[in-house]
Amino acid sequence: MGAFLCYNVVMVRTKPNKKSGQTVKEVTESKKDNLENTPKVSKDFPRRAMPAVMRVLIAMLFLAVFAGVFTWYILWQQNMGDVDATMQFLREKPILAGYSYVIILLLMCIIAAATWRPFFTIGVSFSLVSILMYINTQKFEYRNAPLLPEDFLMADQAGTIMQFIDPWSVTRLVLGVILVLVGSGIMEYGMRRIFGYGVFGREAKRKAWWERHSVVPRAAWTLIALAGFLMFARPVLHYEDQGGEENAKWIEGIGFSHWNQKSDYAGNGFVVAFLYSLGGIHEMEPEGYGSDAIAKISKKYEDEGSKEHASLADTVDNVIVVLNESFIDPEILGETYEHNGGDVVPNLHKIFKKYPSGYMYSPGYGGGTANIEFEVLTSLSNYWAQTTPYVTTLSKMNYVPGVAKDAVDVGMAGTAIHAYDDSMYKRNAVYGRMGFKTFLDQNSMKHTEQENEGEYISDREIYNEALEVLENGDQKHVLMLATMQNHMPYDAAKYDTRHFRMMNQIDHTYEFESYLESIYHADEYLGEFIAELDKLEERTVVVWFGDHGPSLLSEYIDSGDPELIDLAHLTPYFIYANFDLDEIYTEKEVAVMNKEVGFEIDMDGIDLPVVTPNCLMSEMYKLLDVKMPPLVKLSSEVCEKTPILAPTYSRNGEIKETETLKDYRLVNYDILSGKRYWLGL
Repeated sequence: MGAFLCYNVVMVRTKPNKKSGQTVKEVTESKKDNLENTPKVSKDFPRRAMPAVMRVLIAMLFLAVFAGVFTWYILWQQNMGDVDATMQFLREKPILAGYSYVIILLLMCIIAAATWRPFFTIGVSFSLVSILMYINTQKFEYRNAPLLPEDFLMADQAGTIMQFIDPWSVTRLVLGVILVLVGSGIMEYGMRRIFGYGVFGREAKRKAWWERHSVVPRAAWTLIALAGFLMFARPVLHYEDQGGEENAKWIEGIGFSHWNQKSDYAGNGFVVAFLYSLGGIHEMEPEGYGSDAIAKISKKYEDEGSKEHASLADTVDNVIVVLNESFIDPEILGETYEHNGGDVVPNLHKIFKKYPSGYMYSPGYGGGTANIEFEVLTSLSNYWAQTTPYVTTLSKMNYVPGVAKDAVDVGMAGTAIHAYDDSMYKRNAVYGRMGFKTFLDQNSMKHTEQENEGEYISDREIYNEALEVLENGDQKHVLMLATMQNHMPYDAAKYDTRHFRMMNQIDHTYEFESYLESIYHADEYLGEFIAELDKLEERTVVVWFGDHGPSLLSEYIDSGDPELIDLAHLTPYFIYANFDLDEIYTEKEVAVMNKEVGFEIDMDGIDLPVVTPNCLMSEMYKLLDVKMPPLVKLSSEVCEKTPILAPTYSRNGEIKETETLKDYRLVNYDILSGKRYWLGL
């Protein structure tokens, strides 16, 4: 009976799987194989993913919501954290704000379609927005100017530029970006667990690689998003094209003045203004431009007295141009920046009384050195192009017209000395095209002692370097010196003693007192340099100027008072010679000229008018009474009628476009943005 029951149990257990001829062992092993090959149900992801249409809609909803958040954040950052100003922009220009929102949303869609990770895209987008707005804020704080597309052409110099920025603020930015990216990655992973593997598609390990990675839908969505962006951005990107302004009229509140980008950013918002700058980075062609027009202008401004006037090289042995970093005359700032300790720049004031001197209206503030340097050396103006010519234009030209090229062409030796990295603003590429055959920077200079063991080579060292160049060899010289001692951070030298203390409470008091100490010593070294030049037998002329004010004059720049804003843009300049110079203006005449452009400066010895940097070389040529090249002659006539040509000039209103100014604009356009007919004449 027991044997019978056992037999029946075996028969019952093996019957369903047993085939003819199979043993119990074979059946058991077969069953085991079947179990191993049976797909396991994943515990990590749901059995049924959300439908694809729903997943796409949810992703788009998230992108749309965060695009709105980013739009508000950009406007808030642009207004330096002022909520009221941000809300006012939204109330007054809702269409313009909405346009910015759509541009941001479309850009996010492009990133999401390419990565196929919409929630991670939110993190990437916020990180990019944070970085851009940080750069924009820093540039505004130190230079009172917005971020421009061409600034990224200097990305290879980011390491050098970052030395001027607060390292703790950079650290906070980096940590914030890392946190956002990690958080968005976790969010992406969480959403996959909730809605199925991949929001835009689910995993298919057994499918072909292009199906697993959704290549076709990703490419299709990317092209659709990109096409939508280009179509929507076209009215702003092509605003300067014929009919472009008319095509953009539907964007209520939009309007540009390409010569004043600070105003463009404030009036149109960061997104729209940056997009406009990206499309309109080249100056619009002026009416009447062509080869014949440029040839006529060149002939028109040939020096009529060229037969009577000697050339520059026949008159002097050495021409020295000195750009003194962030050098101002504190005595003209008034009670707001009143200090004790006496005269900060006594040697400068002695020079003012002895040699032709005045104040230059610098288009820059807190930065933009290369643009001021460009105007001085070339006699051209950046007023219309509003770019960074050293970076965008001059480095690509075969040669650059200006004082260095004119001097070298008649046998003078050209040497440029910059007391810092030669790659800043691509000077290593530009100086050679200007005519400077030798370029000395901090790595090739012999005299490199840093000011008070600080970050920058002292002015005394660069002056000694120049004197050594003049002493070696029998050639005549044209020299360009660019100093760094007074560069930000303004307490770089860490002076133990501060001779000048502020009598009023101002922003950045310690930095301002350190800055005064720096220019006090820079003034001392200037006096030493002039004393050495007095000893030279060679006839030597010096054009010396401060390039711009330090980014410490917030009480003026942020005052809203045009008179104070313009005062913060004034820097001293003088033209020295170790021989007698003819007087071209009297102090009374200059006082009247300055009053006409809004400046009443009570300073002894001022006998050169307030002008922008493009006028400095023509002033030198007039004082020397030498033959002017056509471009210098043209700038000379422009400067007589339009001495201040700068978008930052707060009291200029609309610049009166004289016939001479029209000629000047055509030449500027031709050389910087056009076909450069001038260079072939």
